[in-house]
Amino acid sequence: NVAVAGSFLISSCLLSLRLGLKLETAVIVAAIRCSVQLTILAGILKPVLETDNPLIIFGMGLFQLLLSFGEIMYIRASKVHRHMIWTVAISNTASVLVIIFLGNQFSLRTSPWYAPREFVPIFGMITGNAMTSVAVTMNTFLQMVVDRKDMIEMYLSYGASGWECLQPIVVHSLGMGLLPSINQMAITGLVTIPGGLLTGQLLAGADPYNATRYQQIIMFMMNSACTLACVMTAMFASVILIDDHCRLRVDLISKSNKLPSFKDL
Repeated sequence: NVAVAGSFLISSCLLSLRLGLKLETAVIVAAIRCSVQLTILAGILKPVLETDNPLIIFGMGLFQLLLSFGEIMYIRASKVHRHMIWTVAISNTASVLVIIFLGNQFSLRTSPWYAPREFVPIFGMITGNAMTSVAVTMNTFLQMVVDRKDMIEMYLSYGASGWECLQPIVVHSLGMGLLPSINQMAITGLVTIPGGLLTGQLLAGADPYNATRYQQIIMFMMNSACTLACVMTAMFASVILIDDHCRLRVDLISKSNKLPSFKDL
């Protein structure tokens, strides 16, 4: 019963009040949002999963992508650069679609590769993970560029190329962005049993070996999409921030126009 499980959140609110965390409003709002969003999602998914119309299926994927772009730009990003919304859109869309096509077509062997019962949930999982990795990568990259502005400009004045100056920053940023995805793969099956597909299949009575093989495919697809999206986004940023005259354009970096958080309510 959802109401019984929801009552568990009372302890979170009481602890927040007792310790002065001021998170009780955030917990309540997040719980309400979770319930409303999942209920709406169920209503949307039912006709989507029952259709074979590619326009409806890809429309659902586009909706998920747009939400992820907004999440990166207005909630998770502390800094943004000019045209970042377009670089994020191109990187995430290309990486997610390429990996899902290859994975569904040649590994899961769904027919067609955009069959809704496989495409929609996998698309959501991969998009969410890519979103998180890209946000961490870009936050790290842009902050390091700002912090090391003087050093980068000195190297450029001595004749170093833009890539020579930014390569260490790109490498470090990619390492930070991809670390959660790599750690998730490393502990899956040993420390954690992934929710969603694996747990859902086991609860539905599926064979554990088939369920775990399915989960392995999904994990590998998610890591590949995260890597591709992060690399593309970091490369785009490197090209934008070093102009044709080998000048560092820190003026193209600005603070993100964040949306109000739950703490502001």
